[in-house]
Amino acid sequence: QLEVKLHNYGQLERLGVQVLPQDGRGAAGDCAALVVSTAVEEEVPDLAAARRRGLPVVHRSELLAHWVAEFRSIAVAGTSGKSTVVAMVFEILRAAGRGPGVITGGDLLALQREGLWGNAFAGGSDLLVVEAAAHAIESVFQGKKIGSLSPLTCFSFYATKNMTTAEGGMITTDDDELARKIKVIGLHGLSADAWSRFSDQGYKHYDVVFPGFKYNLTDLAASVGLAQLPKLGSWLRRREQIWARYQEELTNLPLTLPMPPAPDTLHARHLYTVLIHDDARVTRDEFLSKMHSRRIGTGVHYRALHTHPYYRERWAFRPEQFPNAWAIGEHTISLPLAPKLTDADVQRVIVGAREILG
Repeated sequence: QLEVKLHNYGQLERLGVQVLPQDGRGAAGDCAALVVSTAVEEEVPDLAAARRRGLPVVHRSELLAHWVAEFRSIAVAGTSGKSTVVAMVFEILRAAGRGPGVITGGDLLALQREGLWGNAFAGGSDLLVVEAAAHAIESVFQGKKIGSLSPLTCFSFYATKNMTTAEGGMITTDDDELARKIKVIGLHGLSADAWSRFSDQGYKHYDVVFPGFKYNLTDLAASVGLAQLPKLGSWLRRREQIWARYQEELTNLPLTLPMPPAPDTLHARHLYTVLIHDDARVTRDEFLSKMHSRRIGTGVHYRALHTHPYYRERWAFRPEQFPNAWAIGEHTISLPLAPKLTDADVQRVIVGAREILG
């Protein structure tokens, strides 16, 4: 087996791969076919150029389906930093005999327009797509709760989320058999949990039906989460109030503020993130430091993945290779949004931002 590591464009070119901008030139010369994303827009120059030349256009989903049939490959993408959660679910599904070939949390607009949510291959394959919804416990889209749109949806209840069990999370599904297998495989492969083995009906033997994992949320942690469920609505309303104050009071500062939510949606308001402009009096990190000196906590969500040491050193990534991710990672900052913030707390955040940036 030959392992080829592609570190930069130069190595790609040495392999005979030509890297061209998406301006129509990719469909020129000796190009034999064009592979496009399912969500590609009609005005993409390469697509128009390929059609003018009569080149075959192959959708990426078709290519992935072929690869999966041949190699059972897996791609993890667009998971809001939750690739580990998605990978864990992949392990569970594979052990349950339902292993998907492709998992994605990507936002495929063309598929949404066709009413295909979660499963990019709906009706055309047995592939299962897992939706990563770590921050979206309150979210609603067109009258449907997040967690009911896809065959499987993953939520996170980490300490920084809108509701927390300290660690752990939740998977939602409408497949009873898959839910049963997830429970078994997530608890050592046991056929019965402690509540079933030590009930008022007397002790019951259990079987190990699969070499499972230690992925269960403890009952104690789950009780902490259950106690928060009735409060989610009031907490969200308070975060909406704080969000509205920020939108009104920070307008004239050198900041890019969050866009309004899409129509017919309920936004979870998990993070209030802004971008500090290049012409501001301070950099993002200077703003962080000055807010900290005022005893105001802020965060960064997130630095660009390719700038972290592992990816930078392993793949020789340069910041400018992904200019949009790099720019956002260098300028983004999150302001306090906890529902326990008082009006005085919120005003102190606003005053601090104005004094530093105004």
